[in-house]
Amino acid sequence: MNSEHFTLALSQNLVYLAKNTHMFTRLRYILLFIGLLSNFVAKPQAFTEPKRAEYIFYVIERIKWLDTITSANFVIGIAGKEDELYTALIDQAKLKPQLQGKSVKIVQFKKIDDIKDVNVIFSNNRSGFNINQIYTKVAGKSVLIIGEDYEFESAMVGFVEVEGKRKYTVNEKMLAQEKLEPNKLFLALAIKSREQWMDEFRKQREQMEEEIDKLREARRKIHAQRDTISQQQKAIDAQTLMLKQLEENISKTQANLEVKLSQLAEQEKNINNQRRVLAKQNEDINQQKGMIVEQKKVLNEQLAKIKLQQLVLWLAVVFILLAISLVFFIYRSYRIKKESNRQLQEKNYTIEQRNMEIMQQKEEIEAQRDEIEVQRDFVMKQNQEISQQKHEIQQLPPDEVLSAIAPNHFTLNLPRDIVSGDYYWATQRPDYNILVVADCTGHGVPGATMSMLGVSFLNEIMTRHENIEAGQVLDELRRLVIKALHQTGKENEQKDGMDISLCIIFHKERKLQFAGANNPLYMVRKFTEGYPLPDDEKNKLSDYTNEQGELYQLAQITADKMPIGIYLKLTPFTTNTIHYLPGDTFYMSSDGYSDQFGGATGTKFMSKKFKQLLLTIQQEPMDRQQQILHESHIKWKGTEEQVDDVMVMGFRID
Repeated sequence: MNSEHFTLALSQNLVYLAKNTHMFTRLRYILLFIGLLSNFVAKPQAFTEPKRAEYIFYVIERIKWLDTITSANFVIGIAGKEDELYTALIDQAKLKPQLQGKSVKIVQFKKIDDIKDVNVIFSNNRSGFNINQIYTKVAGKSVLIIGEDYEFESAMVGFVEVEGKRKYTVNEKMLAQEKLEPNKLFLALAIKSREQWMDEFRKQREQMEEEIDKLREARRKIHAQRDTISQQQKAIDAQTLMLKQLEENISKTQANLEVKLSQLAEQEKNINNQRRVLAKQNEDINQQKGMIVEQKKVLNEQLAKIKLQQLVLWLAVVFILLAISLVFFIYRSYRIKKESNRQLQEKNYTIEQRNMEIMQQKEEIEAQRDEIEVQRDFVMKQNQEISQQKHEIQQLPPDEVLSAIAPNHFTLNLPRDIVSGDYYWATQRPDYNILVVADCTGHGVPGATMSMLGVSFLNEIMTRHENIEAGQVLDELRRLVIKALHQTGKENEQKDGMDISLCIIFHKERKLQFAGANNPLYMVRKFTEGYPLPDDEKNKLSDYTNEQGELYQLAQITADKMPIGIYLKLTPFTTNTIHYLPGDTFYMSSDGYSDQFGGATGTKFMSKKFKQLLLTIQQEPMDRQQQILHESHIKWKGTEEQVDDVMVMGFRID
């Protein structure tokens, strides 16, 4: 039944109901039929996702793969976010678990670059995927491309819906290039020309326009009927409300009258009872009045005698109390004065003893102060000598070199022992500069020895190689360390080495190369439209909004999971290239900061807290950042011992 026949039938039923039922019943039925009509005209037939899934299987069954399918499963991929179709295809795979002799597997791809390891890929033009880019991605891999609502023969098999049916085209040339052969009957029923394909599109458009006109007319009639019903309903509601109010007023008045009548009857009964009681009480009162007059005379005489006796008694009591109070006051004053004198003497003695002790303590404090000042000067001199020796032992570059490379920088170096296994290194070249932060195996002297070895090898590498990438520097450094330590990879062999972060800064090209062995690089940028930070499975992104509403983002550029030294599998180190903006800030760190135990629960600080701390200090200058990081480390550590050497380097490129 089409929409016009259904509307006519509804109209006839409405007329019948309006003539043969009560007014309220008529309104209910009219509203019911209007709801049914709205549902009918608002829900036209559509090609559902289960039908679309069934049709995809139908097409696959009529295509033959000339090359043998080597994969374990027959994989059908969906391009774009098509969750309902994905579910429908899984349900269809349960009905037909095998295609082309293989078990069916359904997958979904959000981006064209993610498409891989499939036998069939389906894409609907509404998903926004370019069919030509899909073909380029899978060309030469015997992948069947099924498209919907794309241009004529832009897919291997393309179809469009017309009058609830599916029409399709077959691009024999594209199928032959991918060694796919269609069924002859399936090929014969396909649309053969672009004109026929466009004609089907025109039919579909005309059909949709015709249905839209019918829907508009049906809705116009419904709105007219709704207006009439609404006016009638308003009149009925007004009359019903008025009747209801009158009934309520009458009920309230009748109830009030019945209550008042009941109260009046009860009050009349109580009044009669009270009159009888009052008459009897008046008789008793008259009798008692005579008796009271006689008793008053006797009482007055007795009261006069009692008052005289009470007066004499009170005078005697007052005299005795005054005498006792006077004696007690005199005795108490004497005791207080005696006790005060005794306490005063004790206090004077205590004060004298205290003054003598204070004078002795003052002399001792002055002597200790002089001794402490001498010791402080000696310790400061020793600290300066130790700091200078540490730089000389570890061959750390002077701060002038770092300032020349990155004027806006800081270094936080907190050795666990006198010397450290962590070190930083820097060098300048005409076209680029290099900054390094490394964490060597061990602490103290063994760690410092390894750091001296690392600095020496870095100097040697940069002397022999003028143009070299970041990953290649680490490859060469690993080769030299393995050779120097005679590492062969045998069991029970000492696995000495180092974790390292290395940055090469190209100021002219405004780019930075990073390579890392276990230690990542942290990059912070104030949010800039059109210049996003890298965010993928390898590079993890965090963000923070300060009190001024400014958004800062932190990207963790992940290092390779292997050390500078012998390892199970020695693969080349990755060179990551980053294009930076003015104001971008970079941080390299050893694991000593994140691994420090402390806090209320005695747990590790962890890299998550470290990254959040870096985000919160972005408005501060670099020297203040170094101070905050140092204070935060000391506060977190508390009374716990320092577990490892700590090295953090930060630099901002303006």
